[in-house]
Amino acid sequence: MKKIIKPLYNIFKKYYLNFQKRLDEHRQLVFYKKIIGNDKLVFDVGANIGIKTELFNKLGNMVVAIEPQSYCYEILKEKFKNNPKVKIVNKGIGDKSGEATLHISTKYRGFSSLKEFWQKGTKYDSFDGKEIIKLTTLENLIKEHGLPYFCKIDVEGFELEVFNGLQSKIPCLNFEFHGDLFNLIKKCLSRLNELGYKLFNYVEGEGNFKIKNWVSMIDLINILEKKINNNNQIWGDIYAK
Repeated sequence: MKKIIKPLYNIFKKYYLNFQKRLDEHRQLVFYKKIIGNDKLVFDVGANIGIKTELFNKLGNMVVAIEPQSYCYEILKEKFKNNPKVKIVNKGIGDKSGEATLHISTKYRGFSSLKEFWQKGTKYDSFDGKEIIKLTTLENLIKEHGLPYFCKIDVEGFELEVFNGLQSKIPCLNFEFHGDLFNLIKKCLSRLNELGYKLFNYVEGEGNFKIKNWVSMIDLINILEKKINNNNQIWGDIYAK
């Protein structure tokens, strides 16, 4: 009986996981369609292997995917080699052009960071390599590719440097936040406020907006502070426009 049940369970599990993956993708497509629409220019900063790049592109947008890891860059090149609406940039983003050391996690590629002590003491503390990468700024990318309508930023603790290399106001952007780095969140929001961003919202994980109506920087800080005081392990994305 076990010889029959186990293969059936594995088949069911495979189809369930595929179904869940497609459902999650559909939810994200609906979410981003409301924010971005189609026929726009989108920057995907910290593209990794292109999961969000694919989503933005499926909505009919031109995407500039920026990824410093050579391993992920090769995957992106292969994945989008026949797609004229996706451009790939093999660089990191910071406050100035130059070179920097990227600390690599081969176990968790998405947690590789320009911050040497990123995820120190957590289960994702797994740096086991280094790579010298080229750095540019968001402003330089804008000069080269044009002003995007939306910019997704996922740079593992390097968000403030990214914002310090920006002078133009991108209509809408988001950046990943971690509750245990509340001071970094406040610094990033303050910099965005200086750049002219007045309305903010956020999601936890990959969900929908947690606030019905977009709020000011101060209101968002107060909301997040209460949340983080209850659970500093929350993470998600902050949106600004």
